[in-house]
Amino acid sequence: MKLLTHNMLESQVKTCPEEKRFPLKIVATEIEETEIEFQRSFIINIIPKIDWGVLRGALEEMGLSEKYEIGSKVPENYEEDETFLQLAHHILLEIEIITGKFVCRGTGREFPIENKIANMLLTSEELN
Repeated sequence: MKLLTHNMLESQVKTCPEEKRFPLKIVATEIEETEIEFQRSFIINIIPKIDWGVLRGALEEMGLSEKYEIGSKVPENYEEDETFLQLAHHILLEIEIITGKFVCRGTGREFPIENKIANMLLTSEELN
């Protein structure tokens, strides 16, 4: 599960209060970093869609915040900052959770991650 995907997921458990649905807490037991071809235009276009605070929190929860220090907000003129774009590319697309779980902050419901895939299926009682 890539951090880009995590940044866009929220809990759909009906008993979860709206304000606690996003972000899901990350508990990663195995992480992998894999090189993927850098696509500058994709990163430039995806950056405005990223909740930067959530991305920083994800790095903290995974124990990677010291290794990959990112500021509290996206730098101005980030489109021209090649170092920033490369770092954002790496964090969003090349760091993957192999095993672990997401946890709903409102209900404690756990969603297992196995082989890079999060199981977000809900029981009939949990559906909206």
